[in-house]
Amino acid sequence: MPLPDNKRLSILYIYRSFFPEVGSVRIINEIAFFMAKKDHDVKVITTAFGSNRVVQFRYGGVNVIRVPFRLAKGDLLKSSILNHFFLPAISLPFALVSKKSDIVECSNYPMTLWLVGYLVKLTKGSKLAVRVDDLHPQSAVELGLIKNKFLIKLLSILSRLMYLKSDLIVTHSNENKRLIVKNGAFPEKIKVIGLWADLETIQKFTKNPSELPTGMFEKGFTITFAGLMSYAQGLETIVEAARLLSNMKGIRFLMIGKGPVLSSLMARAKGLDNIKFWNFLPQEQYLTAIMKSDLCLVPLSKGLVQTPSKLIEIMALGKCVILIASRDSSATRIVNEASCGVVVEPSSPKELAKSILFLYNNESLLRELGKNGADYVAQNLSLEICGKQYEWTLKQLLGHRK
Repeated sequence: MPLPDNKRLSILYIYRSFFPEVGSVRIINEIAFFMAKKDHDVKVITTAFGSNRVVQFRYGGVNVIRVPFRLAKGDLLKSSILNHFFLPAISLPFALVSKKSDIVECSNYPMTLWLVGYLVKLTKGSKLAVRVDDLHPQSAVELGLIKNKFLIKLLSILSRLMYLKSDLIVTHSNENKRLIVKNGAFPEKIKVIGLWADLETIQKFTKNPSELPTGMFEKGFTITFAGLMSYAQGLETIVEAARLLSNMKGIRFLMIGKGPVLSSLMARAKGLDNIKFWNFLPQEQYLTAIMKSDLCLVPLSKGLVQTPSKLIEIMALGKCVILIASRDSSATRIVNEASCGVVVEPSSPKELAKSILFLYNNESLLRELGKNGADYVAQNLSLEICGKQYEWTLKQLLGHRK
């Protein structure tokens, strides 16, 4: 029997990070708060990085439990493996003692986290939903971060089991869906819901921008990258483009964030006075920095097909984008559909520099492309639009009638 549409849902989210952390976790934060705003019962189990105690609080209608967690240090591969087991082991007791939820939702990273949700499913009868944005272990293999054949095989088996045992798989693009199906998932389990931007929040900060640190912006045309500086972006292409444009005194590059490749990027940029590095900013200052930029860069390494959530937020702010990505990525499709910027192949600093100069010399086009992006998000990828799709998808999972 289908259930009445107005039934209140109870949802347990189990994720590695949550509010007030920012970055890619923004999507998780916003959907949890959206569901709470719709009067659903929402609980989040997440980490308290560096803490030795459990922290519980309620914010925005969401009950949050932060469990003690310390990142393992040392060799990247070994620490990554250890962290894959630490978080599920610590989260499991809190998930099992929680009251039954209609739905338990986990991320596919760490790749063992879904096992916590699966045990909740077995013991409490909850439906298991898994969110898949980055494809694992494929992304790590593509980037050369995992080369051990046995480990690749083991993680691939774990990934297939996740696809088979889950009741719902949510991903943000048809490109991702095709790869998930190729890796063993049943197509009927997969729901494509695009990444979104919270237009209400963006409009608020557009009217009342935050004050930025002194010296961050200088006179001239500012090109900004902001986010985690990791292996997935091929950020050295930006530094080399800055080198090619070092004789253009009116053009300046701003790199905001930190991560495992920051030190190597700074070493590569040594001697360049047209590029500046800045630490992570709080969300309010991040939005202001994007608003104040003339052009924004969204890079992805060759072979990666996903869409970074920052792309949608930059578009919503009305900023022209240069996307550095493979032609078959979902991000490329969005930029082309929206006509909101230029797409450059990865590892092509000359092409990037050429595109920057073209937009630098075409101010009216720059503004037009930025407006196109904002219009596209408002019509297709707002939190209100995608959030309602998400809510209805969860209701359908429980057999609700429309």
